[in-house]
Amino acid sequence: MSFKRLKQEVQQIADLCDELIKAAEKLVPERVANPKSISSKNDPKQIARFRQVELLAHDVAYTLDKKSKYKRIKDEDGVVRNYRVKQVPNTHTGLVSFVLYSDNPDNPRVHVLFRGTHSASSASRNLEALGAKPGGSSFNADKAKIMKVIKETVSAKQATCKKPIELSIAGHSLGGADAQNCAAEVIADIAKTIETKSSPLSTLGSLNIMLANAAGTSSATALKCKANVAKIAKHRNAPKINMFAIMVDGDPIQQAGYTTILADAPRSQVNINLLKADVGEYRKFARFILFLRGKISILEGIKGGYRAHTVFLFGKKINTEVNMRVYSNHDPKEALVIEQELKNKVYRKLNKTYNPLQHIKEFAKAIAKIKRQRTH
Repeated sequence: MSFKRLKQEVQQIADLCDELIKAAEKLVPERVANPKSISSKNDPKQIARFRQVELLAHDVAYTLDKKSKYKRIKDEDGVVRNYRVKQVPNTHTGLVSFVLYSDNPDNPRVHVLFRGTHSASSASRNLEALGAKPGGSSFNADKAKIMKVIKETVSAKQATCKKPIELSIAGHSLGGADAQNCAAEVIADIAKTIETKSSPLSTLGSLNIMLANAAGTSSATALKCKANVAKIAKHRNAPKINMFAIMVDGDPIQQAGYTTILADAPRSQVNINLLKADVGEYRKFARFILFLRGKISILEGIKGGYRAHTVFLFGKKINTEVNMRVYSNHDPKEALVIEQELKNKVYRKLNKTYNPLQHIKEFAKAIAKIKRQRTH
């Protein structure tokens, strides 16, 4: 590519980014009047779900290890229950996931948790596909193992539980991308077997997708997932699908990946709830406009370094102002946009213009050609 052509490509990307910022500026979420509060019209049960999202994805997933056999968890109904812990034997050491289930026949819950970046090995997963699909290839390599454990656990629960099984898939950060990929696989399995009921997942009572500061997934995964949900929705006894996503304004990790699954799914098919948190203290150091899946975000930083990604909104005390607002696709007055096609255009353009892996391959070919010439 000539320098002139490269300059044109870079200018096109800059123009797209400007267009993206202008579009995002029109989607500024309404501020909450009182700090440390949530919109008063929100359902307490809905907020309880967000508390559980943070507990499972942002806390429990990081405290479990190979020695963990049991874990006491406060569920969304406020009841503390004992769960058995089963770690999935994944190939990639940076892919850490657990399946939690209860022996109590009155407890229909099964929790699948994915840990986010926590080690050098897991950090390497963030670089897969140049960050456009973080953790995608390593997840795909192990998805058969993950699905096998989930199916076996759900099947065992169905044999003893008196109620329809409620499967929750939760993840924070990189674990949020894993949770989305896993949910997409579960939904694909349901769509494939819902007519024959040949899979234990096809008779689930509900599926909860729980994301905390989640990185995104690929557009192809999102499109396939949306199509499968539409197929499932045609059946009268289809599992109910819910999504609860927590996003902190300005958190750049949430911009990794192309999109969020089911972000634009019809409300008749998926119940989507988005909690946007504005961590006021982080504005003291910097105020930079960023794009965040259709909602405007401001990079929140402090002198000691960037911390918004690790902040806890529930359960743990934080010495900062937090404004929170819940959006739902069941309220026509609220605009719920988790992903934006314009952002995808920027990614695609960047990957087309600057592809390090392709440049390395071309460089290797050039070196090999020089070596061949020297040997003749």
